[in-house]
Amino acid sequence: MVNQREKLRFPVVAGQFYPEEKKELEEMIEGFLKEAKIPKIEGEIFGILVPHAGYVFSGPVAAYSYKAIEGKNFESVILIGDSHYEYFDGVSVWDRGEWETPLGRVKVDEELAREILDFSKRFF
Repeated sequence: MVNQREKLRFPVVAGQFYPEEKKELEEMIEGFLKEAKIPKIEGEIFGILVPHAGYVFSGPVAAYSYKAIEGKNFESVILIGDSHYEYFDGVSVWDRGEWETPLGRVKVDEELAREILDFSKRFF
């Protein structure tokens, strides 16, 4: 049986890559989004690509992608990132519970995660 702690993915770089205080993080993100001016986009957006770095470096660029999907609803979101701590061969999938963030908890789509895990032995 999985205990509650094993079902919660804690933020490991809060306070380093981005502020760990909710209010400060909200203000930072709102500032980036306010400055992002995007052209009219024709067609349906089905995915975005954003940089993966400290928000002071990547936030202004990431805001353009997030601004492009502002107000849209998605059934699920798949986040793909690299490991900052160790090399491994394959793809790690967090398949349960929730992700804790300074802005609140985000529920994992466990059904989709299982489908991804079943897709290939490289996913674990």
